[in-house]
Amino acid sequence: MEPATRDVKEFYDSFLSGRMVNYRLYGNERIEAAIQFIGNYIKPNHVVVDIGCGIGIATEAAGKRAASGRVIGADISAENIRYAAQTVKLLNISFHCLDVIGEREKLMTLLAGQKVDVFIMIDVIEHLPDSTRHDIFRTMSEIGSDDLVVLLTYPSPHYQRYLTAHEPQELQVIDNVLSVEQLAREAGQYGLELVSYALKDIWRPVQYVHCAMKRGTSLQAAAATFVEAGRAASLRRRIANRVMAPFRRRKYVTGVMPGK
Repeated sequence: MEPATRDVKEFYDSFLSGRMVNYRLYGNERIEAAIQFIGNYIKPNHVVVDIGCGIGIATEAAGKRAASGRVIGADISAENIRYAAQTVKLLNISFHCLDVIGEREKLMTLLAGQKVDVFIMIDVIEHLPDSTRHDIFRTMSEIGSDDLVVLLTYPSPHYQRYLTAHEPQELQVIDNVLSVEQLAREAGQYGLELVSYALKDIWRPVQYVHCAMKRGTSLQAAAATFVEAGRAASLRRRIANRVMAPFRRRKYVTGVMPGK
């Protein structure tokens, strides 16, 4: 049986003082690696939503990248949101206590007609009940822009199975084992396609997964653009090679191979 929403909220309210504040005080390699990953995809004018933002460490980093854009941090823990709002002071960031799935209309009101360019879920997807993952992918697809990017980090199946067998005290109230094939299949039903996948060593080998998904239609458009650009570049190279061929012949053939 899946835990009740109230139990989950209470768990993450207590998680603030029990663990998250230490991430601010002493840093956290897992979060730092995730921040580096998401930074590769966020542009200055992007609208970004950080789902399960916690105390806003990655949200703050996203806000710095999207300096002329907008970032919304959403979390079901009121305590986490209270702390984040008091400690992150960038003008393009706002924090809100809301359940993106259950309170979708509230998120849409906050967006005020804007489409989301990037959704971030840093170590969140594994903590969602199995029954809600389709809902989150549907929601992201429906309110995302034409060039939507979804960025996920989560513990690898290898690490999750290790924790279950040897360190169950490290597992949270919901902690699912997720394969990339499973996530790609679920997201694919809503037009999202996997474009990047990597197993990352943090404190242990192959400990975390970083993956990026993009809207399939935008990938088709990008591929068409690349083909046209590639043809033009190829033509330029062929012309340049023909111009240079006589000089290369003297250097690489007649100069070193008499009689040629």
